Amino acid sequence: MNASENVVKELQRENTVLEARMSSSENEVEELKRQNTVLEARMSSSENEVVKLQIQNAVLKARLNSSENVMEELKREYTVLESRMSFSENEVEELKRQNTVLEARMSSSENEVVKLQIQNAVLKARLNSSENVMEELKREYTVLESRMSSSENEVEELKRVNADRPKVAFSAALTDEGKVGPFSTDSTLKFSKIFTNIGQAYSPIT
Repeated sequence: MNASENVVKELQRENTVLEARMSSSENEVEELKRQNTVLEARMSSSENEVVKLQIQNAVLKARLNSSENVMEELKREYTVLESRMSFSENEVEELKRQNTVLEARMSSSENEVVKLQIQNAVLKARLNSSENVMEELKREYTVLESRMSSSENEVEELKRVNADRPKVAFSAALTDEGKVGPFSTDSTLKFSKIFTNIGQAYSPIT
């Protein structure tokens, strides 16, 4: 029976250590629950399981005094619990790693957002400048269009005025007959060889 009691004490000590580890794990899981909603659901289930195990362990402590079979059951349950604890700790480490990756991605995304905001600000400034230039060009175009319309009206008016006037065009040259110089005094040269004289405005006499 002393051996059985020693085993019970050893199991109690191991259970105490296990409970301490479980408490530490629960605190760490609670912290991670705030960071990850998925872990919060898993840890909630783990806490319920721990409560069940604590109840079972209290019953087992009483039964260990009279039954070695109960001790073997506790050993099996301890093995299972230790395996689950190891799995839970691995899960915690994996979630920490995932959180680290997510934080890095979030930081990168935030930096990208800042860059895009700067680019958008530059584009807005350029757009405003382009719009101002467009407005100025529109004003200049309106002025030019008005001036062009005025010029076209003047041209049409000149066409109407010139339509009533006689058309004059002539082409003449010096004749081969007579002297064409040089002269010792001022003399009038007569372009008596006429090629064209539209409107009869050119007189070879004068």
